[in-house]
Amino acid sequence: MPRAKQVDYYVATTSGVLKVNGKRETFVRGQTIVHRDSPLYRAHPHLFRPVERPSVEQTTAAPGESR
Repeated sequence: MPRAKQVDYYVATTSGVLKVNGKRETFVRGQTIVHRDSPLYRAHPHLFRPVERPSVEQTTAAPGESR
């Protein structure tokens, strides 16, 4: 059975300011991206949705390849 793909990054679904571990954290809907180990995400995962990593095009040709 294939393993479920683990998501590493999440984007905010709302904007706001919260205190996490005594530190004020500001986040903006659609702009703030956090890692799954972030204290903000760990304290409030319901405020974020998974971010799919876009495919990245290789910018240089490998040896023997032409562009």
